Amino acid sequence: MSGYKKPPILRGYTYDPVHAYAARDDGRLLALRVETNTTCNLKCRYCYAESGDTTSKQLPYPLLTKTIDEAQKLGVESIVVIGGGEPTLYERFRDLIAYINDKNMLPVVFTNTILVDEELAKYLHENNASVMGKMDSLKPEVEDYLVGREGAFESIRGGLQNLMDAGFSNPEDPHNLRLGVSFVTNKMNIGEIDRIWGFCRENNIFPNMEILTPTGRAKDELNDLTLTESEIKDYKLQLLDLDRKKYGYDWLPYTPLTASGCLQ
Repeated sequence: MSGYKKPPILRGYTYDPVHAYAARDDGRLLALRVETNTTCNLKCRYCYAESGDTTSKQLPYPLLTKTIDEAQKLGVESIVVIGGGEPTLYERFRDLIAYINDKNMLPVVFTNTILVDEELAKYLHENNASVMGKMDSLKPEVEDYLVGREGAFESIRGGLQNLMDAGFSNPEDPHNLRLGVSFVTNKMNIGEIDRIWGFCRENNIFPNMEILTPTGRAKDELNDLTLTESEIKDYKLQLLDLDRKKYGYDWLPYTPLTASGCLQ
């Protein structure tokens, strides 16, 4: 990696390898993931949990706070709120984020950003959260198809813009980002991957590239869109070349999480 830099990480979601290895050797947890609810305002065709508006399970808030208290005692540094469904639909979502922050741990929120208006974006920023949004495509028709809702593209991009306007794309430390977007690679968006990646790099956004796997809803709806091993290898090498030439980053292209290894 001579002459190159390490790519930035998403604060609280990915950790510097030195820090991660030290925690492992000390027997410490760094992050804990919690699923708050199964309800979702989208019906993504690739959803492993098959979440949607027909499911309504929620974890009791006292159970969540008890779990967070126990995590704090174990030295956990961040709580990743992945929902299971869409966590911003959880009835005490804001209370949960504030509680995590008050315990001096980092809240990390996975959201489709549809419900992230200007006020919520500001609230999340003030409560020290990192946010992982969504961007499966730069084309409205592709995004709408993949997430199973017509018109979703505009709502998703609007929420992302609110987060950027609230300061999430202007981190104090450019190596420790506070905003990311997940995108699930498949045959419908493989031709856009370099542009999505470039958008992220240019805007201080962590690119969380996921590979479509035939589980959950995807095994019935998107099985024919799964990429081959060769296609996955080729696009990873393409992105590595882009990162080296344009942004000066270097990383191993053979890990599950593209450009960030797998130290979760």
